Amino acid sequence: MACTKSPLTGAFARSVCGADFGAWLKFASYDFIIVEGKAEKPVYLYITKDNCEIKGAREIWGKDIDVTQQWLIQQHGKNTRTACIGPAGEKLVKYAHIASNRELPADAAPVR
Repeated sequence: MACTKSPLTGAFARSVCGADFGAWLKFASYDFIIVEGKAEKPVYLYITKDNCEIKGAREIWGKDIDVTQQWLIQQHGKNTRTACIGPAGEKLVKYAHIASNRELPADAAPVR
């Protein structure tokens, strides 16, 4: 579940998705994460049981969510779970969404 304050209406909202990102977050010993403020450059949050780290995302900025997920899996391993935005979110489109673990085709080409 993502809880946000809408830039369009100012109302607080929640979005629930059916993927397993929330379960994996709990497996990593987190009940929730609060992110405040704005990064000066593209970044992503990398979470493990032992650490929570902000990493540079220059390589995936402007990429669609399928490419972003493939890249993150290549960087962090096949058990990586993702919740990510695409170009609409990066451009602050007021109705952009967060995608969680879309099913990638088995024959998906590696990202270079």
